[in-house]
Amino acid sequence: MYLYQDGKWVERDKYDGLLRGEAIFETVRTWNGNIFALTMHYERLMESAHEVGISLPFNVDELRDILKEGMGKVPKSRNEEIRFRIILTLDVNPGVYIWAEPFSIPDYIHEEGVKVGISRYRRMPVESCPPKVKFLSRPDIILARKHKGDNYDVIMLNIHGCVAEGTFSNVFLVKSGALITPDVDSGILPGITRKIVMDFARELEIPVSERKVEVRELFQCDEIFLTHTSAGIVPVRRLETRTLIEDSVGGITKILMDVMRKEIFSKDEYWE
Repeated sequence: MYLYQDGKWVERDKYDGLLRGEAIFETVRTWNGNIFALTMHYERLMESAHEVGISLPFNVDELRDILKEGMGKVPKSRNEEIRFRIILTLDVNPGVYIWAEPFSIPDYIHEEGVKVGISRYRRMPVESCPPKVKFLSRPDIILARKHKGDNYDVIMLNIHGCVAEGTFSNVFLVKSGALITPDVDSGILPGITRKIVMDFARELEIPVSERKVEVRELFQCDEIFLTHTSAGIVPVRRLETRTLIEDSVGGITKILMDVMRKEIFSKDEYWE
């Protein structure tokens, strides 16, 4: 068969799931040049694969070797890390695609915070699509992201009108010194960075509540931050018309940001 790709026809031996938009994925990054939380990401990828009925074509050690080989091929500057997007097609023999790129997080994101909106697109209900499965093509997420304007991310609500998550991030609120985040039943992906933040917040004896979150709480809380693999904890400076950070990041968000790097480098479980 033939495929028209990048301006020319090329011969292909199969019509794989990537061309049909049928694929699952995971995003992994390095910290200080070391692959972070690979076993945790691998286990989540394995859960996605099980849900869609495919088998992973590598074990965690084989995947680590593949990523390390890729690290040696990606040119980067001293202050850059490497981010991997691991994609598996939903074929009998899954196709494997791994995108590796250098990246760095601009300082202003953590020093000043970011602007976030609320999407008009609702999160697909869990009855239609289990949120724990990281599908490459999700129309609800794609549409929300394409219409986010100049926002860093947009918060999606579930079909009941409660807070779910961002298009690539989990959402946390701070109210009276306690952390609040939508629970899994709200239709969220239980993010790995989300779990790490909750774990060390509890170690700091900061109360953590996973529950249904009403939209009004976004406009009544003291602080908001996002979490995701690439940037860790991302403070929210502005939500729609509401300003939460006038000058620099402070409060519980700043405490957690300061602790996070020390925390992740102090535990072997994140580097297995």
